[in-house]
Parts: sequence; structure tokens; C-alpha cells
Amino acid sequence: MRIHRTLDSPELPCGSVIALGNFDGLHCGHAMILARARDLTAQKNLTTLVFTFDPHPTKVLKGDGSLRLLQSREQKLRILKDWGFSDVLLFPFTHQFSMLSPRQFMEEILLKRLKAAGVVVGTLFNFGHDRKGNADTLKELGDMHGFSVIGVPPFRHRGHVVSSTWIRTCLSRSDLAEAEELLGRPYAVEGEVVLGDRRGTGLGFPTANIAAEQEIIPPPGVYLTLCFDGSAIWSAMTNIGFRPTFGEGNMLTIESHLLGFNGDLYGKRLEVFFLAKKRDEINFESVASLRLQLEQDRADAFAWFASHPSGLARCRPALPPPSTIAE
Repeated sequence: MRIHRTLDSPELPCGSVIALGNFDGLHCGHAMILARARDLTAQKNLTTLVFTFDPHPTKVLKGDGSLRLLQSREQKLRILKDWGFSDVLLFPFTHQFSMLSPRQFMEEILLKRLKAAGVVVGTLFNFGHDRKGNADTLKELGDMHGFSVIGVPPFRHRGHVVSSTWIRTCLSRSDLAEAEELLGRPYAVEGEVVLGDRRGTGLGFPTANIAAEQEIIPPPGVYLTLCFDGSAIWSAMTNIGFRPTFGEGNMLTIESHLLGFNGDLYGKRLEVFFLAKKRDEINFESVASLRLQLEQDRADAFAWFASHPSGLARCRPALPPPSTIAE
């Protein structure tokens, strides 16, 4: 995959079909837009350029704390690569850029610099100064200059528009099943496995302590998860919490116990896919009672995975054709 961070990138493909959007989370609605761009690209025998903004416009205009993103930049790029896109423009969004009018953005960037052969965009997407540009604005310019513009209507699930905000709400209440339906895959966090205090090993439950890079972490509790280390995927149970039994109430930790795994993961990157919540975090009266609960948790986890087979295909699905994305 070629990652372009400026319009002056020497390998930036001009004359492409452009899929335009913020694409936070790359959920089912975004999949519809990108699938339409892929289809238009095939019809025109061209290439696709995924045009997205980095950093997210809301963070620039309203402050870094105004929005928690569903994905890290690396996750977004990896999913786009999995979906078959080879060129992504991470356009640097700045206050100065936000002052461009919709027409200036279209004429100076999409036409003059990128020579767009077509643009695919969601009908709810707005751009330009004061967010006055939309799919209809693009269609007007497309009609004037002879390039295709496809406005993709919002994707609906159970009668409601799928959005990144809805997914954030699902995650905040640990509704992982609905979050997965909206994303088209389980929600995932990832990061390097770092050295912990080895309390899990002492209890007979060695864990991988993940320094997660995501801005959104599910609430504290014990979860049934899948862990991917880049080469193999493992069933696991993952604890998110503050380890109250040990009086460590200040630092949130993410610890995964990989079922049947005996290797060393220190220094490796681990991607953790959240499938279901088993229970809330508990402050146990003793270490012995904690160990008993963990033994029960592990037995329950083995039983759950025996009846819920999962694999990497569930976590890293291919981009489906638009006609197969069920509402």
C-alpha cells in the first residue's frame, strides 16, 4: 500500500476514482461507499484513491479532546489494505485548509491537482468552509466538468443510520454484539505487549499486558476475545480494569490470557477483538477467591468458544459487494 501525506507525493495517482470521507471506524456505511468506489473504478478501468483527513477535522476545529476515534491510523490503513485499496491520501487537515470554500476544494484539489475521474462520497458528508459542501455540490461540479459523482445514501440498520457515534455508544455500554453488527467485524484494540508485574503468572493465569493505542477502550470487566499476534489467532479472556483486589486503582490495564498458549509475547504487537462481555470487574476479598473465579472464568471461556467457533475471517472480513451488505 502507498500512503500519501501530501499532494506533492511523486507516486500520487492522478486521474483516479476518489473515495472521499473521514471514515472513522470503517463501519458498514463506509464499506458501502468504498465498495461503490471499487465498482466505479472497475467500470472505468482506473485506480481508486481513498482520500481521508489526518488528523480528523473535528479534532482540529474543536480541540483534541472533542472526539475519541474508533481506530488508530494504523488500524484504518490495515483494513483499507485488506479491502484491496493500494493508495490512500492522508490529507493534512489544518485551520488554514478549513477556510477553503467547497468550490475551492473541488476545483483546486479534486480537479486541478488530482484530476479526478470520479468521486464517490456519502450523502451525509460535508466539506469546505462552514461545512457548506456536500454530495449535491460535487454533482454540480461533476456535471460542469464531465466526471462522475456518486452520492451513496446512509446505510441503515434496524431503521437507523449507522454512524461512528452510534458505535461509540454501543462500546460505552459494552454492547459488543451490536457494535460488531455496525462495524461488520468485532471491535479491536491493539498495542505492544509490555512487561507487567506477573501477578497473573503467580495465580496460574499468565497474561499479555497490552499498551493499547486506541482512544476508546470498552468499560472495565472480563471479556471473551480473540487475540492475533500477526501469525496466529488465539481464543482468550481479557480483563480490563484497575485490579481492585490488589489496591491498584489508578491505572487502567488490559490483560489477555490466551487459552492454551505457552509462548512469550513480550515486545510483540497483539490485536484483541472483543466478542462478548462475561462479567463486571469484582473486588475480591482475597487472592484465593480471585483465583477460584479465574478458574471458573477460564472453564466458561473454553465452553463458550466450543459453541462459538471464530477465526481470523470474522475479524478481518473482505470488503463485500454493495448488494450483499444486508440492512
